[in-house]
Amino acid sequence: MGASHYPRWIHEGSLLRQVSERLHVGGMGAFERGAPWGVWVDLADAEIRADAPALAGRRDRLAQRMPTENQLRVQVEDGRAMPPSVFDRALALVRATEGPTLISCAVGISRSASVAYALLRVLDRLTHEDAYERVFYEEWPRLSGGPLTSARVWAEAPR
Repeated sequence: MGASHYPRWIHEGSLLRQVSERLHVGGMGAFERGAPWGVWVDLADAEIRADAPALAGRRDRLAQRMPTENQLRVQVEDGRAMPPSVFDRALALVRATEGPTLISCAVGISRSASVAYALLRVLDRLTHEDAYERVFYEEWPRLSGGPLTSARVWAEAPR
């Protein structure tokens, strides 16, 4: 694996970390820990919205702090493969919008890390190992399964 000065930890409580010059990954509290965000990719779980309306309302209030065109808010089931459209839309938004990008999900370990991994592979042309090293933290369960598999397949597809 190549040496990197990323990730840079910004706030450990929300698992907010910077994984490239422009990309940041974190959990639910990350939006409030760094700012101002130029782009927000919010990968909420449908179960969180249904089971925790207060949390969903908080996310909606946070979303009002930035222009709608700078947000991608999609519901993605945790642990499941993500459709290629999620990665396509995130890539298009990051390319079209300036400023730091926050990619968040409930915890900041699986869905958001997988989207960041895919964007690092395409935008920064990183290898699988180097992109994985930036988004993975050794104390967490190994990043694998549906979200990472779908991210890797998308990142390795011809463009």
